[in-house]
Amino acid sequence: MYKVLVVIGLFFSIAGDALLLNNGNEWFMFGLLSFLVGHLFYVAAMIRRWEFSLLTLVCVVPIGLYSWLIGWQLHNGIMTNSDNSALWLSVAIYVSVISVMCWTAIMSRNWHATVGAILFAVSDSILAWNKFVSNVPASGIWIMLTYFAAQLFIAGSIANVFGDRQLSKGRVVRM
Repeated sequence: MYKVLVVIGLFFSIAGDALLLNNGNEWFMFGLLSFLVGHLFYVAAMIRRWEFSLLTLVCVVPIGLYSWLIGWQLHNGIMTNSDNSALWLSVAIYVSVISVMCWTAIMSRNWHATVGAILFAVSDSILAWNKFVSNVPASGIWIMLTYFAAQLFIAGSIANVFGDRQLSKGRVVRM
């Protein structure tokens, strides 16, 4: 089921990419919604591999702090432009969902998913900062570099052996 959920999430990300190729806030909203749905599928996948530990539980603090700080800056940037003010609630929800996605990836203890989720948050942070707060030099390159690397790692989490099988004395043992 993990693989199916990740592939569906990748599909919604592709749709989000296509929607963001169009200009205008309405297309931005459609793209944002598509990515949000994709993140929810990633969360559903990663919850299936959830492994509790105190260290991974503590990760909620820096993720929450980062989300609050970036959200605050995005709020200020969005609200200074009346053309964008209608976007604030959607952007806030999106920041919350991608933060949950990062946390569930860490809680899955799957390093592919974790790196992918963090890179996705970095990519979206650069995109949002560039769109709503201030110009980020070479933003297009940084956004796409981190985004495609994120998708590659998330897709690579499908092949990750954590939870599916374990190496035992040179041979693969199904769990």
